[in-house]
Amino acid sequence: MADLVPDLQHILFWMSNSIELLYFIQQKCPLYMQSMEEQLDVTGSKESLFSCTLTASEEAMAVLEEVVLYSFQQCVYYISKCLYVCLPALLECPPFQTECRESWCVTPALPEEVRRVVSVYQAALDLLRQLQVHPEVASQMLAYLFFFSGTLLLNQLLDRGPSLSCFHWPRGVQACTRLQQLLEWTRSTGCGVAGEHFFRKLSCTLNLLATPSAQLIQMSWAALRAAFPALRPAQLHRLLTQYQLASAMGPMSAWEPGAPDSPATFKS
Repeated sequence: MADLVPDLQHILFWMSNSIELLYFIQQKCPLYMQSMEEQLDVTGSKESLFSCTLTASEEAMAVLEEVVLYSFQQCVYYISKCLYVCLPALLECPPFQTECRESWCVTPALPEEVRRVVSVYQAALDLLRQLQVHPEVASQMLAYLFFFSGTLLLNQLLDRGPSLSCFHWPRGVQACTRLQQLLEWTRSTGCGVAGEHFFRKLSCTLNLLATPSAQLIQMSWAALRAAFPALRPAQLHRLLTQYQLASAMGPMSAWEPGAPDSPATFKS
C-alpha cells in the first residue's frame, strides 16, 4: 500500500477536482447563463449563446463523468488488490497467540493480521480526506472496499470450509474477535454503519463458528435460522455440513432443513 499511495494521490486528485467541476456545471452554470442572457437584447444572440453553452456543458459533463467513474474504478481495483493479499490471514488463527492482558494495557495493539487490513483502509481514508474528495463519494468508495472484503472472506469460508483453522471452535472464537476489532475500527472512524452492513453476513458466519459445539447440537434447524438470520438457507446448510466434518461428528438430524427451506438449501 505504501508503494501505491503516490500513484493514488494523482488519481484521487483528478477525481476530486472533476467532481467539483461537474457539480459546478450542473448546478451553477445555468445561473451564469441566465445572468448573461439578461444583459443581451438581441434574440438571435440569446439563442446562439444558449445553444453553444448547452452543447459545451453537455460535452464537458460527459467527459467529467467518465473521468470520475474511471478514477473511482481504478482506485477501488488497486486498493482491493492490496486487501486481497492481507484479508485471508483474518481467518487463519495461529495457536497459542499471546495477547496483552495486563490491567494497565488499556488499548492493546491490534493483532498483526487485523493491523495490516486496517492500515489499508486507513491509508485510503487519509487520502480521500487529504485530497478533499466529496464526502458522499468517499463514503461510497469505503463501502465498496468493505463489500469486497466481506464477500471475499465469506466466499473463502464457504469454499474452503474445514481446511481453514477457524472451523475449529477455539480458532473460530479468535477469528470472530478479530472481526469485532475490525468493526470497532470502522466505528471509530465514523464508518460504523457501512461496516456493520457489509460485514453482517461474515459476522453472522463467524458467530456460528464461535458457538461451542455442545450448544449447537442442541439447536434445531428453525432455532439456527433464527439465531443466524443473515445467512440464507443454502449458506447455513453448507456451513453446518462443513462444521460436522470439521468436528468429526455424525449427521445431526436436528440440523436437517425444515420443509419450507428444503428446495433452497441445495442451490449453489
